Amino acid sequence: MGFKLKHLTSPRPSPRQEREAWQVCGDTRYDNKKMNKIKKEPTPKNQSNCTSLSYRRVKPDGKIVRESKELIELARVLRKNPTKSEKLLWEQLRSRRLKGYKFHRQHIIGGFIVDFYNRALKVAIELDGSVHAREKVKFNDIVRQKYLESNDITVLRFKNREVINDCTKILAKILL
Repeated sequence: MGFKLKHLTSPRPSPRQEREAWQVCGDTRYDNKKMNKIKKEPTPKNQSNCTSLSYRRVKPDGKIVRESKELIELARVLRKNPTKSEKLLWEQLRSRRLKGYKFHRQHIIGGFIVDFYNRALKVAIELDGSVHAREKVKFNDIVRQKYLESNDITVLRFKNREVINDCTKILAKILL
């Protein structure tokens, strides 16, 4: 008087079909077609939810944005190898040292990486070195700035020399 289990003999779905059928967010797995919770899974190390620097991020309006692996990796490399001026400014901004505001370093916004970003103030800070004098880099800076400003983000640009010579003046400009 036991129950017989029905075994599925269909071949394993392709990776693309698996990606389309499932979405993993934090430690819960969802069926995209029905959006039902399916199964609890252990949370991978360093991944608390989908709003972290993962391949999928949820915007405040609920849309899912997919960041490219290359962009995420580039942001990590830039965080690990800061310039002298970035180190100096980061020491003043980190751990909510500037009036309690939380700043992110080498933060991805859209398809761009900004040096420092604060969500509460909606301020992006760019530190420009000698590389930014080149025509191609200038053009990319203008495109980035227009994109950020179209999303109501204020862009503050400072030269590396300014940060090294007078960091307190820069901090005062950030708070204005």
